[in-house]
Amino acid sequence: MTRWFASLFVFGLAAFGAGCPSGSAADGCTSDFDCGSEFRTCDTASGTCLCNDARGCDDNEVCNEFGFCQANSGCLTNADCKTDGQGCEVEFCNVKTNQCESTCACDPAAGEICCAVDAQCPFDHICADLDGVCVPGCREDGDCRLGSGCVKDSITALLGVCEAGTCTANNQCGTGDICDLNTGLCQFDDRGPYCYSCTGGVASDDCGEPGNYCLTDSSDPTGQSSFCGVDCSQQQACPFGYSCNDVIIIPQTLPFCNVELCDIPDGETVGTCTATTPTVTCSADEDCPLGPPGGTCPRYNQACEPGGTCPSGTECPTSGVCPPYGHCLVGQAPCELDADCCEDEGECPEGSCVLQRCVGGEGDAFGHCTCTIDSDCPRDECNDEDLSDPENPILGNCGLSGHACYTDDDCDTIACVDGGCRIGANCAPSNDRNCRDLAD
Repeated sequence: MTRWFASLFVFGLAAFGAGCPSGSAADGCTSDFDCGSEFRTCDTASGTCLCNDARGCDDNEVCNEFGFCQANSGCLTNADCKTDGQGCEVEFCNVKTNQCESTCACDPAAGEICCAVDAQCPFDHICADLDGVCVPGCREDGDCRLGSGCVKDSITALLGVCEAGTCTANNQCGTGDICDLNTGLCQFDDRGPYCYSCTGGVASDDCGEPGNYCLTDSSDPTGQSSFCGVDCSQQQACPFGYSCNDVIIIPQTLPFCNVELCDIPDGETVGTCTATTPTVTCSADEDCPLGPPGGTCPRYNQACEPGGTCPSGTECPTSGVCPPYGHCLVGQAPCELDADCCEDEGECPEGSCVLQRCVGGEGDAFGHCTCTIDSDCPRDECNDEDLSDPENPILGNCGLSGHACYTDDDCDTIACVDGGCRIGANCAPSNDRNCRDLAD
């Protein structure tokens, strides 16, 4: 059975938007797009556009910690206002306007708290928008004490109440547990063999269901430990302590490679390139003929006839070795630089020229050449299907992604992502933790 090498990558997404000025809810926003700037976001619970940077405010204004634009002078907290005296003499800071205001709008003697935003209220309370007084309730889990959830009558309800012992998200549960939104209770997630020991790489059957891969434990310096991930490629939730990460393989169809290093003696500024070309002087690894990023990857060191044409379309240099080249991210045309992929270099998508690299573990003598286009990756195939009886077809599973299938066409394209081939996604320990941490 073919073995693959697997690793995990995490990707983030950012949302930007466009409508009402920061700190204003005159018309009410429903998404970031209503707020008119990538430096403003919409608090959908209150319908208010909040700033996340001073660039989302007018001149001579700053963005305060509550997400409101305020003048450069004035109050920031209640401590900047008059806090002693009798009755209406006592003030609080209205962080929306950056002005100290009288507490006459509320009755501190009766335990009421004046406010302008929810953050000025204690846990289990929010700021009543019209009255400017803290009242019991919540808009989200962060308004409640630890161990309580914000429970609402319906999905569309804006306000709820904090209930102790009730979960509304997995992060309110213990490690390995998942929140049952129907009951509001945390329960053990028994869908898969989370962190079970396994062998055999991503082609292993040790982890049960197709799509659960045997992953290399990168926290083990020996590289000999593996654990089971659990399929989350269809947006299945991961229990607390785990996060969903892409599973990337380096297929054996991509060649091995090594990267030449510059060996500089202690106290010197110039050295020589290692074993492959020891007579070449250098001051950095990149100075070596087989140095980074390509090493001995074929795309980087393809021999050619001087004066002839290289695969990228450029003329073969007198050295008889074609210059590095890759493929444009869009269109996949050959390229050496981002500028080769579009007329205006400034408009090229980031990383638009995808170059082949030589990658490997720390201390490894050899690594693998990265993929640059999807065709460098293997094609997924449907296995164990049986269509002999059209009335009762039997589903199979895609050999790499694990998805149910009837034919090869039902399997996903294995895409080249960050130099490796993405075959799926698994729940694995999050926040730089490992399986031993979660077991403890």
